[in-house]
Amino acid sequence: MSTLSVKIGAVLDGSFSSAMTGSSAQLSRLGSTIRQLDTSMKSVSKFKELKHGALTSKVSWNKLEKQVTSLAQKGKTLKAAFDEANASVAKAKEAYLQKKDETSKAKLNEAKKLAAEAKKAYSQHKKDKTFEADFDKAKKEAKEGRLAYLQKRGALHAFSEEVRKSGKNIQSLIRDQHKLGASAEKLRSQYSKLNSAIKKRDMFLGRKAYFKSQMLETAGLALTLAAPIKVAIDFESAMADVKKVVQFDEDDAIHDKKAAEFGQKLKELSRTIPLSATELAQIAASGGQLGVPQEDLIKFITTVAKMSTAFDMSAEEAGDSIAKLANVYGIKVSEMERVGNIINHLSDNSAAKAGDMVKALAIVGGTAKQFGLNVKETSSLVNAFISLGKQPAKAATAINALLSKLQTAEGQSKEFKAAFEDMGITAGEMTQMISKNGQDALLYFFETLEKVDNQERSQILLNLFGQEYQDDIALLVGSLKNYKDAINNLAEEKKFEKSMQKEFDNRAATTANNLRLLRNAIAEVGMNLGSVMLPPLKWISSL
Repeated sequence: MSTLSVKIGAVLDGSFSSAMTGSSAQLSRLGSTIRQLDTSMKSVSKFKELKHGALTSKVSWNKLEKQVTSLAQKGKTLKAAFDEANASVAKAKEAYLQKKDETSKAKLNEAKKLAAEAKKAYSQHKKDKTFEADFDKAKKEAKEGRLAYLQKRGALHAFSEEVRKSGKNIQSLIRDQHKLGASAEKLRSQYSKLNSAIKKRDMFLGRKAYFKSQMLETAGLALTLAAPIKVAIDFESAMADVKKVVQFDEDDAIHDKKAAEFGQKLKELSRTIPLSATELAQIAASGGQLGVPQEDLIKFITTVAKMSTAFDMSAEEAGDSIAKLANVYGIKVSEMERVGNIINHLSDNSAAKAGDMVKALAIVGGTAKQFGLNVKETSSLVNAFISLGKQPAKAATAINALLSKLQTAEGQSKEFKAAFEDMGITAGEMTQMISKNGQDALLYFFETLEKVDNQERSQILLNLFGQEYQDDIALLVGSLKNYKDAINNLAEEKKFEKSMQKEFDNRAATTANNLRLLRNAIAEVGMNLGSVMLPPLKWISSL
């Protein structure tokens, strides 16, 4: 780690030019090392991703193979029962012909009756088009699942071989990551000291004429300052967006001063949250557009930043999604963390990713609220769909169609209303149930459909929701336990209290995020170096 050390004394002693050049050189060398570490981490991350993909696809393929075996076994079981019943009839007939008494006659009649039932069951099974279609579909999906697994396994082997040929070893790279965690923490401390040292030199940086002559003295110095200037420009641009939507004060001078103080708070926040100060400023702008009061902005930023880290989303995605949800449901800043807890808890207890749920929730929020579902109830429904393998946009579109059609049941077509009657309820009854309790009405609708046999259910769903959404809703009805489990998982508030905070803590403690915090510390140094250069640079550019 000697190449990553920073000589703070060089900043405090010597001329402005030599101190700046020395510090920038250290930044440059550190940047080179960080890039090397980044490359290693990307290799490890890609290996883990490919390995996870291969394992997941293998599990999925095995599950599909079991489904095919199960469906095939059903036919074999019915055929065996039919053959056994015929054998029993032959045996009973032989016994009757020998004895010709009432007892043997009764046994023969009973055997014939059982044989007739077995024959009927076996014949119905062979004529069942729905079963035949399900069996063909299962075989096709199993074949596709096997191909998907083989492709992912091949990609994993190819990547492992590629890494091996480059003279590296995945396991050694993983061990290096653990060592890097402690090193990154040490470096953040060193760069915090460097940042403090640079601030102490601000009195020299205030001398514009001298600064201008020093900056123009050599082209080399200008080049070494390019990175910190860019970081400062990016942050300044992000803060300009914040200033447009957040009124810090009516007086322009005070507004600018408070905005600068707010920007400093964002830099400080980036020391503990693995998002850059620029990304935090983008979240602040989203909050300003949402109408979050100035005094609640830091709380809003912190919550959304935690959500971004815990749910593996970009700051922009997390900010936009939570802003939409807050607008639809009227969620206060103080309640936003609870929404994150709900989403994370459901994700922890299902196959649905939290980030996918957030995206879908942002789309269905308006329709779900109109239907009478609160954010917790909507989250359960979204979780059920996504945990069954639906992509966020696809799940959201199906949910919107489901809720809007059910809520307007009385205004739908004759075919639609007839489908309800086939279930044993009327469109009017469904509308009344929805008006009393949206979630209970949904459960009743799904449970009623679950009792209908597969072939009739398919026709009912086709008449209700059309070809586009029939399969999506049939999938949920066929796996209704997923939806009920999601509802039950949120039954007790204490079970998901601080769920998102725990997930954030776990993710923030990873080597990757330690490295991100190190980058933030370096970026803060760069911003403080670059920001004092921006005013004279603007003046120079105007010459």
